[in-house]
Amino acid sequence: MSYIKDIRNTYNILDADLENILKISDKMLSYKDEFVSDIQLFIQGKLDLVELPSDYNITKYVQMLELWYTKFFKAEINNDFINYTARMVATFNEITIDNQTFISIFSFIRTWIHEKIFQQIEYDIVRKNILLSFHKILDVQMSLINTAYTNIEVNKYTRAFSFKNKLISFSERFMLFGHFLLVIILIGLTFGAIVFLGLETYHHYLNQPQDIIIYALGSLLILWVLIELLHTEIQSIKGGKLKISIFLGVALIAFVREVLIIKLQHKETGMQMYTAIAAILVLGIVYFITALIEKNETKRRYK
Repeated sequence: MSYIKDIRNTYNILDADLENILKISDKMLSYKDEFVSDIQLFIQGKLDLVELPSDYNITKYVQMLELWYTKFFKAEINNDFINYTARMVATFNEITIDNQTFISIFSFIRTWIHEKIFQQIEYDIVRKNILLSFHKILDVQMSLINTAYTNIEVNKYTRAFSFKNKLISFSERFMLFGHFLLVIILIGLTFGAIVFLGLETYHHYLNQPQDIIIYALGSLLILWVLIELLHTEIQSIKGGKLKISIFLGVALIAFVREVLIIKLQHKETGMQMYTAIAAILVLGIVYFITALIEKNETKRRYK
């Protein structure tokens, strides 16, 4: 299965392309009823040439294309969009719509949308940028359609490939469950850290008010670490690239907190303090270098 982050890199789909689609979203969605009417007539003409099952109903298939149209112009180009395309291909395949016929349907859609955009945008430069973004993203759609049809055909004749796909599908669902479970745990720990921060602050306010700020800062660092981990996990679920610098930052914060606690408890030895400071210094340098590399990679990816 393809993932949206890989597809965006392959086809160089930038945030600016999605923004271009959103610029015309309201206008194009206002044409949705006209799109449904025209695509229904086009499909009906295509399907008159094929042998259809007795329970055939064109409404179901037109509704799927209508939802695709809505997703496209809301710029919902994500992993759900990929899965939806595969389901749409499978549904059309049920009524013996082959790859060539389905591609011709989307060729009609490309021309139809192109004409609408051309009519609506007055300024040449703006219109050119929007059309380039539209065709770039629709090329992704055509690639997804070809891949989905290829998988269907291979599944018919290759049991091993079918088993492989089922195994991958199961693994992906299990991975999604693992992500969901991890997010729930991190949310629970974050709430726990908030409660701990309050209790810790109250306890030291009663017993050691002179150290309350330092102890509260130590508890706040724990909360900060959990929020950063939660943010990283959410970005990973959304298809973002995992950043190693986050984990280096977590380790760095943990050492800083440890130094604060040791200092407050007056239990440090010279060796302990020097070791902690050296660890913080090394982690700080590695964190800075890693964050700089990741920042440069991001700039190159979206340049």
